Amino acid sequence: KPQVKLNKVLHSNLGGKGPDSGAEGLVYDAVSIIPSESSQPLLLVINATNANIRTDPKANGFHGKYARLTVWGGTHIDATFKLLQKETLEPARVSELDITFFDLDTHSGGKAVESVQLDGLQQYFLTKNSQVAASEGDDGYTTFKATKVGSANDNPTDPLFLTVEQKDKAVTVRYINVNTFHAKLGVTAGQGAHRWFRSEEHTSELQSLTSS
Repeated sequence: KPQVKLNKVLHSNLGGKGPDSGAEGLVYDAVSIIPSESSQPLLLVINATNANIRTDPKANGFHGKYARLTVWGGTHIDATFKLLQKETLEPARVSELDITFFDLDTHSGGKAVESVQLDGLQQYFLTKNSQVAASEGDDGYTTFKATKVGSANDNPTDPLFLTVEQKDKAVTVRYINVNTFHAKLGVTAGQGAHRWFRSEEHTSELQSLTSS
């Protein structure tokens, strides 16, 4: 199956908050892998488009096997995700891209509710007993919102070995012929701490999920 693999962080300055100086944004070294074809070196560039975001700069990038962005409770980050050809910086278009967002949950008492809003997706996948509520807006965005409390004890560590509960707190979205998409990563008020958004750009768990 075709996939985009993220290798490492080349530059980390999301929202101009550091830890790196220079251009705003978070840049991943990536590669497009298509069976029976040559791999294509890519960059995944994430830019914050709203002013004065609240994030934990040192925690953005990777956490174990996951890409990670952080958002302070009661705030959100509007972000543009763009794929570029690494050598030329020209737009790169991927014929099919699956992205899974993991561990969408809330703080105790139902506070600090995590949500992801995405535009332009072709399809999304949730488990039969999903703990993520999906809704489609008139603005072209689909919202995925946590409904259950979570803790550090149930955080996933490997996207290929998930518990039933971890699958129920995940959503996979599919883009077709994509170069750029937009996302809003939000956390409602109620906990004065950063919440983590974990993602992976390819998943082999689709057989256990149900289509929208």
